[in-house]
Amino acid sequence: MEFVITLNEQVKQELEKQWETEFKKREINLPFKKTPVTFRNHQEMIAFINEEFSLWSKILEGQQLSNLTNKIRQSVNQSTNSHQAINYVRELFNLLVNLSNQKEIIYSKSPEGKFISKLEALEAKGFHKYITNKPFNTRSEDLDSKLIYGTFLAILFEKGFVKKKEIQELLESPEDIFHDYQMDYENEINALNQKKIELEEQIKKLQNFITNIEEKTSKDISNLNNEWKREVSELVNEKKSEIETLEAQYSEKLKLSGPTQYWTELSQTYKRQGIIWSVISLLIGFGLGSIIWTLSSHLNLTDTTNVTNTLQKYLIVGVATSIGFYLLSQGVKITMSRFHLSTDYEERAQLTNVYLALIKSEENYPTEEKQIILQSIFSRSESGLIKGDSGPVMPNNILSQLLRSTK
Repeated sequence: MEFVITLNEQVKQELEKQWETEFKKREINLPFKKTPVTFRNHQEMIAFINEEFSLWSKILEGQQLSNLTNKIRQSVNQSTNSHQAINYVRELFNLLVNLSNQKEIIYSKSPEGKFISKLEALEAKGFHKYITNKPFNTRSEDLDSKLIYGTFLAILFEKGFVKKKEIQELLESPEDIFHDYQMDYENEINALNQKKIELEEQIKKLQNFITNIEEKTSKDISNLNNEWKREVSELVNEKKSEIETLEAQYSEKLKLSGPTQYWTELSQTYKRQGIIWSVISLLIGFGLGSIIWTLSSHLNLTDTTNVTNTLQKYLIVGVATSIGFYLLSQGVKITMSRFHLSTDYEERAQLTNVYLALIKSEENYPTEEKQIILQSIFSRSESGLIKGDSGPVMPNNILSQLLRSTK
């Protein structure tokens, strides 16, 4: 049977447009065909159906074949209504997809399809049901001998025997083949029984081996468990001691963190004050030199005609010089005092870090050494103003000594 398209041109054009958007990208996965089937247009699909229909008519059941035939005729004979024609084509395409997915139809050019095409209808159905793993419907069929014969051929085909000429010649007398299969079956059963006995012996050996392994494993696990408990206990005690040590160190650090920060801030403060007083002392020195130079220039000290006037001039210069040197001396002392205190507090902060490092160290340092460091850290700070300082002799000091010697 060959199906011919009789649609008018307008319906064909509408169908072609719909085909581009809906059907062109869809695929049909025919059993025993390696690649999916796609159609570029409606005509190509009908041509493919004409090639495959002779095989499909052999393997499809009556109702399935009738339904497929009606859908094909509707899709090629609807000539006036384009919308209805598209629906018929859609129904046909969906039916082909369903039949392919259910393995109701197969590819005629496959080895299975070529073999089925040489068989009669009932033989083809038996062959097809076996290769697609479909059950026989015993209610509607009496399992005709041809159906069984087709199934037998499918078994031979699956085993690869039908490709051999000597086996194909025996198809006319299947009793010999069945006899051979019976002998092979009995031989296989005997071989399997022998393997079963061997496997049972191996299973017994394996069970004994597993029992021994379980006993040995149980002992090993018990020993490992005791060893593990001992190691865990030792580790817990060790870590507990470490934690206590860390707590003590942390407590000491908390106690000394405040003084350390305070001493560091004081050191920075005194250092800034020392720099400021250094600048002030330099300014006093420059000011003193300027005042002496200015007084010498304006008082005309080289004029000694008037003794009284000359003494007054020298007295003024001496007093100004004494005051300037006194201020310079005090500025230098304060500067040295600030730097001294800055260094002292910086050393205290460093000694605190040393003390923390000692208590953190794993070595056990004597308590006396730690006590010496603590005394150095918390000892009373000197002001930095050195008593009995043997600094440069100032004019005011000379004047005081002269006055003391005349008394």
